This record gives sequence, C-alpha cells and structure tokens, in this order.
Amino acid sequence: MDTPSAAARRLHQRGKSSLLKALSGDDVFVEDRLFATLDTLTREVDVGEGYRFRITDTVGFIRKLPHHLVASFRATLEEAKEADLLLHVIDAAHPVWEEQVEVVEAVMEEMGLEQKSVVYVLNKADLLPDPAAFLERVREHYPHAVLTSTLSTDGVAALRDALRTSAQALRPIAQIRVPVADGKLLARTAPRRGSAGGRRRPTAWSW
Repeated sequence: MDTPSAAARRLHQRGKSSLLKALSGDDVFVEDRLFATLDTLTREVDVGEGYRFRITDTVGFIRKLPHHLVASFRATLEEAKEADLLLHVIDAAHPVWEEQVEVVEAVMEEMGLEQKSVVYVLNKADLLPDPAAFLERVREHYPHAVLTSTLSTDGVAALRDALRTSAQALRPIAQIRVPVADGKLLARTAPRRGSAGGRRRPTAWSW
C-alpha cells in the first residue's frame, strides 16, 4: 500500500517547517520569510501503530497574493494537488489568525483545492494563556482542529494522532472470500493478533 501523503500550507514559511522538523526529527531549513525556499521538502514520518505519513512542506503564502504570482508558483504547489490531506498550519498566537486562514483558503480556492480534506493545525500553543479554552473555541468552527507546540517533546502528539487516524481511514479495505470448507486457507488468513498475543478464532462466511 502506498504511504498516504499530506501537504502543509501556511501564510508564511515558519511554523510548517518547524512542525515537519518536530515530527520527523530531521534538520529542516526554518526561516520566517516569504518563499524562504522554493524547493518543496518531503519527509516520511512515523505516526504510530505501524502507520506512516509522507509530509511535504510547500512554499508559504502572502496576503493578497497577486494573480501573476499564483501562476508563477503554481508548480511548487503540485504536491498539494496530489496529497491525500492538507495540513493548514496556523499561528495560534497571532492576533488576526482567523484573517490569515481566510487569506490562505482564498488562494487555495483559486487553485481548485478547496475540496481537499484539511486538518487545521494551531501551532504555538505555548504562547497561549489558556490553550484548552482556545482550542474549544476554535473547534466550534473547525471541529477536527489540533493544537501543537514545537517547544515540548509531546507538543505534536495531537497532530501525530490526527495523521494516524487519517492513515487508517485511507487504508483500502480488502474483501476476501474463503470457502468455509477450506480449513487450511482459513487458518492462514485468520488474524494472528488476539488477547495476550494469542490467536483469535477464525471466522468464516459462506456464499
């Protein structure tokens, strides 16, 4: 099965790169500057329970991005078009973060990406006076939003959980039909995990 992919988007560069670094543990170029790098950076990260996600750090956006710039940088956002999921990284401590969200979403709509599945990632939770209350308010508009901080060891745990849930949902379901009389084949295809590491009794269906 192909590893599911996600593309990170944000108004500026810093934040997306910091999260990618926190998730992967790799050194990632981080600078709070518009288009600090035009190269998309991809890392495959472990999201737990045997699932992995391929995450790409796309270029940052700019407020009121001119149409000619949208066209110029369209090629750098191809990863967003191909991704299974978009991560909208938001500076939770910014006084007008909601306006910044609207700016990015307007650009994504221009590029025909408004129908993509999105996880809203509110970063910099460490700068909030009451993170729990803030997240509760945010989830009134974005029910599946997560709060993160790259300054603590477990600061991206909620994002990792959200990615794992998405990976589970994206896993294809295979339907296997086994003749009920074929005991050998039933034994080979039965799930091997059970309580205390034992086998679960195989279940058979007949048609």
